[in-house]
Amino acid sequence: MMRLSVRQAMLNAVEDYPRRKRAEWAISHCGQVILNGSQIVWTSDVEKAFKLGIQGIKDYWEILNGYLIDLVELVRTKLSVQAKVTINALIVIDVHAKDIV
Repeated sequence: MMRLSVRQAMLNAVEDYPRRKRAEWAISHCGQVILNGSQIVWTSDVEKAFKLGIQGIKDYWEILNGYLIDLVELVRTKLSVQAKVTINALIVIDVHAKDIV
């Protein structure tokens, strides 16, 4: 039952991702789901960018840079301790993801 619950939470978050601004999405679900869900979406988006060639990769890099700026602005606002921990971890992952691209 625990595995099914975690799987459903992941599915809900990944399906919710395109419906919201990323910063809003990042505080709308639990931390572990956000950190893992962002990697699922990143992998899919990188594959799409690669199919578009060099320009697609450059465009996606710019999108990732915008995500980072949004998260830095978000972490400077009043958040719960747990949300702040999640956003800080997501920033570290996003910096690495942008560097990979």
